[in-house]
Amino acid sequence: MKSKIFFGLLLMVIGVLLLLQNLGFLDGISVWQYVLPVALIGIGASNASSKRRANTADLLFILVGLVMLASRLGFIAGISVWRFVPPAILIILGLKFLTQKKIHPDSVEIKCGKVDVNAFFSGAEARCDSDSFEHGEINVAFGGASLDLSQAQSQFPACHLEANAFFGGIEIIVPKSWAVSTAINGILGGYENKAYNPANPVTVLTVSGNAFCGGIEIKSR
Repeated sequence: MKSKIFFGLLLMVIGVLLLLQNLGFLDGISVWQYVLPVALIGIGASNASSKRRANTADLLFILVGLVMLASRLGFIAGISVWRFVPPAILIILGLKFLTQKKIHPDSVEIKCGKVDVNAFFSGAEARCDSDSFEHGEINVAFGGASLDLSQAQSQFPACHLEANAFFGGIEIIVPKSWAVSTAINGILGGYENKAYNPANPVTVLTVSGNAFCGGIEIKSR
């Protein structure tokens, strides 16, 4: 709900600014050059506010947005913004390694109906056959990951999966008896939901997250 409110307000603000620019009140100012950085900051902040704590993807969106906005405002004029993006990703991933236990550049952890998959500068494949799947998280940066839930079952009417792809790809396979809803932000990337989505699903899986210069694919088997 918060993300819908944020995107609604963002579209309204952009529309108002464009109207003012077309009416001549903002001569010499290009509204569009501020849209992307503000959107990145807003997406990261909106995602973080809907959780107990911000995850790696949220911090990356906010940091990249701030750097781009600082460039637009002239604080780091003459410097290519994209020179900061890879170092920023490495720094935040490094902080993630330091602040979380039992995490490795390419790790898969399946425990008590919960799945945690990480692929940083590498690839990872995971298969979950749990009869009580509840929640999962996939994080990919400069790599790829595949999560096969085709044999999994859930005792809940709804379950959740967080998927974040930065300069990489994620494949998610779900049972044909599950319906899939998505709440994924695509920035210079995208996602595709090819899941079967039956009329009377056993459970509804909500896939949320971010695809930044990457892709997320969801399909049934």
